Amino acid sequence: MDVLYAVATLFGHRIIACLIVFIKQKSCYTLFAQAKAVMTSKAHGFYEKWGKESSNMSHYKRITSEVTIRFRDLDAMRHVNNAVYFTYFEEGRKNFLVQVLGGDGVEKVPFILAYQRCNYIRPIRLGDKVNLVTWIGEIGRKKFEFKYRLLSRDDDSVIYAEGDSLMVMYDYVKERTMEIPKHYLEKIQEYQEMGTGQED
Repeated sequence: MDVLYAVATLFGHRIIACLIVFIKQKSCYTLFAQAKAVMTSKAHGFYEKWGKESSNMSHYKRITSEVTIRFRDLDAMRHVNNAVYFTYFEEGRKNFLVQVLGGDGVEKVPFILAYQRCNYIRPIRLGDKVNLVTWIGEIGRKKFEFKYRLLSRDDDSVIYAEGDSLMVMYDYVKERTMEIPKHYLEKIQEYQEMGTGQED
């Protein structure tokens, strides 16, 4: 486009040159408008994902536990080893059992772990002040889901990891799965994330 402008000016075609300038300005405006639309769309998507989640989290209870980062938790890379995150999640389950379900010993744990996963977002280092937030996701007839978030105690927008685990109600005497007792169900529903629903 710049070459055409130079040639048009050189040979006295000022009208053509002006037309080229207009087209360039129009193209720049179009590109700017398109870029603005893309950025607006991405910003809206970010709010849909995180803004709504933050809003939903204010409508149900959560258990918050302080996590102590021990020297033994670190690996050769000087950050918390990936396997240790599951130990932190286990502490969240224990605190939930004690504070919500009224359990005070291993023999009173009425569920077993069927599955768990962790999404590692940023490393945790020695000296970091970390909180673990625990709540309930989907609930089924015999099972329910714990959800976890490890975040900075000083700034809860700093998230280190997120995870979840599937728990199955279990009768240790009869050695078989069982339905969630009504009194348990009523308690865990108070901590259930909005919009997760209930499974069969």
